[in-house]
Amino acid sequence: MPPIWTELMIKKLVLVLSMLASTVGASDVPRQSMYTSFYNMEENSFSFQVMAPLESIREYAICKAVWFAAKQEAEQVALSDPIYGNPLKEPNGLNLRVPDNWAVVDATAFMASPKATVNPFVNVAEMAVFCRDYWDWYR
Repeated sequence: MPPIWTELMIKKLVLVLSMLASTVGASDVPRQSMYTSFYNMEENSFSFQVMAPLESIREYAICKAVWFAAKQEAEQVALSDPIYGNPLKEPNGLNLRVPDNWAVVDATAFMASPKATVNPFVNVAEMAVFCRDYWDWYR
């Protein structure tokens, strides 16, 4: 089975963010309402869930994974295939709802081998440059 995320594809998706800026900003719900939860923390992997506008959720998920991997001082990260539509994990009793035209995605990020995905490792520092250029929260 070929990888769902190739390194070139990930870079292209992140670059597309600049073209989506006006669309995301025009959402009924502000960008600050996008949501991320990290869970199943292991030494070489973590799982995460994001909620964001459907048109930018993949890029948002990739950048959140890269951001967290960088915080863990990982040099590389490989993402599992995304799982759409799981119920929201709501820490601290938040009462979140998924707005219209938004989605929820779960995935696992692997920071070292062995990894449970055929998707390639990408360089965290290189991807961080793309993410930092677009997302205000990525600083």
